[in-house]
Amino acid sequence: MNSSLALVLALVPLLLLRAGAAMAEVVLASGATSRRSWLRDGLLAAAASASAQVATGDPRWLREAHRLATLAVELFADDEGGGFFQTPRDAEQLVARKKELDDHPTPSGNAMIAYVLLRLARIWGDDELERRGVSVLRIVRDALPRAPSAFGWLLVALHQHLAPHRELAIAGPPDAPVARTAVAAAAETDVIAFGPADDVPLLLGRTEVDGKAAVYVCERFACALPVTDPAAL
Repeated sequence: MNSSLALVLALVPLLLLRAGAAMAEVVLASGATSRRSWLRDGLLAAAASASAQVATGDPRWLREAHRLATLAVELFADDEGGGFFQTPRDAEQLVARKKELDDHPTPSGNAMIAYVLLRLARIWGDDELERRGVSVLRIVRDALPRAPSAFGWLLVALHQHLAPHRELAIAGPPDAPVARTAVAAAAETDVIAFGPADDVPLLLGRTEVDGKAAVYVCERFACALPVTDPAAL
């Protein structure tokens, strides 16, 4: 495969993702699709954006994930009962605003937002985002043991919540050997942020070392000394 074709193939998913994120904003803001999909579609775009920043090393995707997630909180959160409604607060008035919790056969909106918020909370050091994500788990805590197969993605969110808090702040390009090694060795519940980007709390002050890509292994924002040698990870 020549380099030009490889570049095109690499850009296509990112262009589709950007279009999807833009559509998700329309969905979140105006309800342009079916009510059942409003919350879930927006959070799928947020999760995809967070994954894109790991693949590309571009923190703008992380900012996009955070923006979509906080917009979803603003529009869908149930401030009194916890969790998230299927329809936004500024939509047409319904007799009752329902909450989608069943993960079968696809992830529910509540499961997706719980998972995304719990991960973003660790990157932003944001207790409020974590509280919002945990509020979903509290709603289903009695139902989970009785029917675990109905809550597949909520179980993933629960695992994310209970797992050790471990963050990887990486300053430098994703193709740097130390970055590739760190990402490959990361647990599924580890959160990863690429910088430099001082507007992202986990990345604040995390820079390359002597012009080399550096990995900062952190636990609840307490970080070890930066590592530039893959063998030292």
